[in-house]
Amino acid sequence: MEISEEKKKELLELVKKQKKAKISWVKTITQLSEEQIISVAPMIGLTIDKDQIMSHSETNEGKKEIQIEKNIEKLIQQALDERVLREYFTGNNDKEAIALAARIVFAGSIVGLAGVGLALTSMSKPTDPTKLKFGKVETCVCQLDGNINYSVAQTDKMIPAKEHLYKEMKKQYNDDLHYLFPIKSYFEMVVLLERFTTIQSDKQRRDILSLCESLDIKIRNFCNEIVHRSIFEMEKHGKKAIYSVLLPSGERVTTNEKFIPLNQYSLFLSYRTIVNRLYYELVQSSKLPSLPIFVQKNHPSQYHLIEQHIQYIFKEFANLNESQGLTDISNIVQSILKTP
Repeated sequence: MEISEEKKKELLELVKKQKKAKISWVKTITQLSEEQIISVAPMIGLTIDKDQIMSHSETNEGKKEIQIEKNIEKLIQQALDERVLREYFTGNNDKEAIALAARIVFAGSIVGLAGVGLALTSMSKPTDPTKLKFGKVETCVCQLDGNINYSVAQTDKMIPAKEHLYKEMKKQYNDDLHYLFPIKSYFEMVVLLERFTTIQSDKQRRDILSLCESLDIKIRNFCNEIVHRSIFEMEKHGKKAIYSVLLPSGERVTTNEKFIPLNQYSLFLSYRTIVNRLYYELVQSSKLPSLPIFVQKNHPSQYHLIEQHIQYIFKEFANLNESQGLTDISNIVQSILKTP
């Protein structure tokens, strides 16, 4: 017997409201037969499990999908928090607002990114600038190209920096925002939860996350070294020095001693994103094995092979810069690779 659109709608709304219900109960309410309910359920996005009918969000798969969506939102927020640094002033400390750089950036960001959030939480005053009715807000945005955008404004005149940055992220990376996250974070919060993963055992999961961490550390150290070699002193005016900063685009910008920590941090985030992107693209093109497959093959010398893979990524990074005419950056990378 054919089921009317009206009855389908009634069934869908009833189950969505209840989230999960016995088929016998739904049968009584809707006056549909059990066979009708079972046959139409998949067509309208409902799931049958033994004697129950439920919304997809109530299935294990649906709950996992919701958790992944929440985790992606968390990772995006963390990426924004990494790039938008703020400090608050009430009028007493306006003299050298750039102290933000020394206090926050070197509180762990270059050595290990976990320190950034801790530094911001412990050293900033209020956590929500919109609740302040006086004083100034100092904002440094680490832009996607490795440059910085620094400003000091009254609390009611602040630019909504995170909103603007998120639009830029979406415009540049679209659905590939995971390039912006540490590899371990993305695997732990998204990849290992997705339905197509074939990882079953806790040991395999631990092994994958351990290899992710090794990749993150190698990439972090590599990017830090590029940053270190991309900034040099150009000239000095009395006690004040002017520095040249080589951006990932090959463009050079100038900065001064006060802003160097922020320039270093912004460059680091941009290079980490670029190398992460290259890693994922090499895996997608099958030039490198994916970590789940890598672990499932149970290589006895996994960490040695990962070391080979990361060296391959770095060499490809040098070649990419060379092919794009970014000779200065390619030379920096080649010199790093030749360093024992």
